[in-house]
Order: sequence, then C-alpha cells, then structure tokens
Amino acid sequence: MREVLTLSGDLLSPALEPPLEQESAPPPEPEPVLVLAARSWQAAEERPDPTLLLASLRNATLHLHAEAATVLLGGREWLPVFSTRQRVADYAGAADLADADGSVDVVALPAKRLFEHYLPPSVGVVVDSGEEHQLVLAAQEVRDA
Repeated sequence: MREVLTLSGDLLSPALEPPLEQESAPPPEPEPVLVLAARSWQAAEERPDPTLLLASLRNATLHLHAEAATVLLGGREWLPVFSTRQRVADYAGAADLADADGSVDVVALPAKRLFEHYLPPSVGVVVDSGEEHQLVLAAQEVRDA
C-alpha cells in the first residue's frame, strides 16, 4: 500500500495559536502493539525473553519512506522503519526527505513480508528512529522475527 502524507504545521512553520472556539479533537489513535511491546521490553529491569517482542514485530505493519535507503552506522547497514504513517512523515520532515510541498510518499508492508522478500540478509532495522521506544535490531534478530 502506498500513500502520500502531508507534514503538519510545526515541521514546516511555527505553530499557530489554536482558535478560541474549537471543536473537540478526536481521541488519539491507540499505539500499535509493536510500540507497546517495545516500551515493555525497554522498561524491564533485565532483558526479558525476546519472543513476545519479535512476535509483535513479525505481525506488525511497518511503514517506510517510499524511497527509503539504508544508513551506514558502525560499519553496518540499517533500514529505518516506523510503526505509524505519521512517524514516517515526522522522520522525513526532520531528515529533509519530504517533497517541496511537504508531502511524503509512504509504503506500508507487513513486517514479515518486508523481512522475507525485500530486506537484504545483512541489513538490520531501526524501528521508530528517534522515539523513546526506538528498537535497533541487527540483521540476525530481524531474521528470527
């Protein structure tokens, strides 16, 4: 699935004051199960068995920039992937990857399909780069998912 998102205000220009009379905003979308599993994993005092985390990853839908490229860190390649479309848009805006009009092409794929068919065997993933619950999974960990 491919869609185009447009970045919102604060990434492109200073935030505007909200109007005084404003309808109540819809409640925020619940966090994906993958994010909840990542937070639980990171909050544990000792690293728990990764089975739940890897199962959550395997069953997740991952979102990435349509022209995603790997990044080289520590001599290894990593692919930035995200748990939501909005996180891709935020990352693309911060990394200056958005189109001139502020739009971002986003591709959504089941993680299992991405790992089995598109991700080279030596490439790891960074899930939700820059977020508090960020996950860095080496290539072998991704293959185990």
